[in-house]
Amino acid sequence: MSPVAPRTGPLPADTLIATFLDRAEFPLDDFQREAIDVLASGASVMVAAPTGTGKTVVAEFAIHRAHARGRRAFYTTPIKALSNQKFRDLRAAYGPIAVGLMTGDVVENPEGRICVMTTEVVRNMLLQRPHDFADVDCLIFDEIHFLSDPARGSTWEESIICAPRHAQLVCLSATVSNAAQVADWIGEVHRPIKLIIHRQRAVPLENLYFHEGALHPLMDGQGRTTAALRGLGGELRIGPGRTRGRGRRGAAGEPLPTEIVAHLQQADLLPAIYFFFSRRECENGAEQVATRGLATASQVAQIRERIDAHLADLDPTDRQIAQVAVLTRTLVRGVGFHHAGLLPVLKALVEELFQAGLLGVVFATDTLALGINMPARTVVVGALSKFDGESRRPLTPNEYRQLTGRAGRRGIDARGVAVIPYSPWVTVRDAIEIATGDLLPIESAFALRYNTALNLWDRGDRPTARLARLFASSLREFQIDDEARILLAEAQALRHELQHGPRAVLDAPAHRWRRGARGHEAVAARYTRRDLLTDRIAGLDQESLRARERKSARTARTIRAIEAVLARLGYIHQGALTGKAAALREIFDANGIILVEAIVGGTFDEASPADVLEALSWFCYDRDRAFFNRFRMPARVWPLRDRLSRAQDVVLRAESDAALALTPGFALNFTGIAHAWCLGVPFEEMMEGIGIPEGDLMQTFTKTLDLGRQVRAAVLSLDARHPLGDIVIAAEHLMRRGIVAACASVGLPPGVGTDAATE
Repeated sequence: MSPVAPRTGPLPADTLIATFLDRAEFPLDDFQREAIDVLASGASVMVAAPTGTGKTVVAEFAIHRAHARGRRAFYTTPIKALSNQKFRDLRAAYGPIAVGLMTGDVVENPEGRICVMTTEVVRNMLLQRPHDFADVDCLIFDEIHFLSDPARGSTWEESIICAPRHAQLVCLSATVSNAAQVADWIGEVHRPIKLIIHRQRAVPLENLYFHEGALHPLMDGQGRTTAALRGLGGELRIGPGRTRGRGRRGAAGEPLPTEIVAHLQQADLLPAIYFFFSRRECENGAEQVATRGLATASQVAQIRERIDAHLADLDPTDRQIAQVAVLTRTLVRGVGFHHAGLLPVLKALVEELFQAGLLGVVFATDTLALGINMPARTVVVGALSKFDGESRRPLTPNEYRQLTGRAGRRGIDARGVAVIPYSPWVTVRDAIEIATGDLLPIESAFALRYNTALNLWDRGDRPTARLARLFASSLREFQIDDEARILLAEAQALRHELQHGPRAVLDAPAHRWRRGARGHEAVAARYTRRDLLTDRIAGLDQESLRARERKSARTARTIRAIEAVLARLGYIHQGALTGKAAALREIFDANGIILVEAIVGGTFDEASPADVLEALSWFCYDRDRAFFNRFRMPARVWPLRDRLSRAQDVVLRAESDAALALTPGFALNFTGIAHAWCLGVPFEEMMEGIGIPEGDLMQTFTKTLDLGRQVRAAVLSLDARHPLGDIVIAAEHLMRRGIVAACASVGLPPGVGTDAATE
């Protein structure tokens, strides 16, 4: 496809739509056309629809419109892989000059008219450089249901609240139960937004249950449990005295992946994505199925050719990494696996082969369900419970539909298939509830940070006014207000009944009951319906008032606590920002305040580039468990660690005294690893010396590089000639080598992402 040429002037709405429709891959569905009409009129739109229904088409029209008007479009995604994919697609459509990319570790053509970025980058720009949005026509938020994400949801809220009013918002969401509430909130904090809800899948879904070597419909035509499945499953969970269940194949009677995949192949239901929630189960399942193989001789040849081409740019030593060998061994058999512990370059290889139709099945964790374009004929949900970081819990209906949204390829399959294997731990009734239950709402995960507070700090008599407005504008506060509004509406309805209801009904006797001393209920007093309504109205008014008072008190309490910590540590003085505040405004990491304390305290003054990245890596490893680690920090780094610990103690003590808990602190176990890599230890040797997956290490190094750039910006805000600025650049070059450099440019066109971003 040749790049789309920019227009020299605005086009009429009808012409804009017509030129866009000429390029559409499929005829538009009604909901897509409705959303496009809204955008063509200049209004904002929120689209809530199932996975795989084509929500992205709406965003593509918004970009088309902005481009035709000679204005900018910003496309935000929750993860780097999605950003890279969207950047690649848009670059092919509009050309390299028009499209830019900004993620944590890659900045390419940031002045492009169309810019793809992670949501964190958008939030940071809105807080620090709002003037960059002067000519932005539209802001696209993909996967907006991320508002509920405990770790990152606050970033989405801040971005929407701070977005300039002149920009159209295009919000794309999976189906949720409170889409109307979220749209109302956006309309209140930004500008009116049209909500379009589409519930129908692009390809119909059939839910099947695998038991005793056969697939059974999960429900009959009346929506009841299929007769053959009634009372099945959950035998071991129920307790002693019950059977293990029929058809025992694997551990605890569960069918093995080899059995299920063989049946799917025989029934012509491949390709499939087989979801587990354990990385180890994904790899084991792939290796088991690979023993029988799913690829033809022709496919094997094509797979080998693509593997060689994909890995050609890796150093020969990196091609010997154990994970590379394990994965390629299964790939040539037509089977893959995909999880967060996999190196990005290998995840991209699996995606490429599956999209090319060369893999029969991919075993994956739920990270694959997020946005990546990998539809299949069948999805197997290998487990109906998952560990969420705190406890094992059942899947929610939202999660099940996100996973099964990959089932059914538009234009290829007449139906998509979701398969639930028999489990002695989960009843069929529970499975039906998960598959068909009511969707859960988006709930706010808003939390203020010091960096946000300082970026919104004002001069004058009311320095916290903008900060208070941000807090009061959050989805969390809106949802609390909604509760109060519901109470007031109920009270108003009762008032209407009291004023206009029939006198005979209102004055009829009613009874209030109380429990007597011996537990017997007795009539406490005689009341009329009018009395009861009056009492209930008063109670509702009080509940509503208390909800609003709690909201106001919480806002004031949180801001006072943040202000107290910042004043105690010298970031504000008599209501004004200090030089330290300028540094902290540049670090968006949750541990930024510790790092600024360390920088100002001279912690890094004698550190080498490798020492600096070693220290920063401690803040970037986000798993709390212990692991095998044979790498040791050099003796000279220990004093640096001690000084950093003291800086951390100062911050945590100040937070404790203010009843705050905003700063997580650094990891205790991740030591010596980044230092060894910076000194040139090969990646294969690195993996032999530590007990963490390759992908987790790569993610930690990527975060470390991003944090290094934030630290560099912070020190330069203190002193443009601060030596630590050059040290961080040197450190970045030490870390960005070999497989780390290769993974930074995964999914990007040649030449993009190969150089360090040191803007």
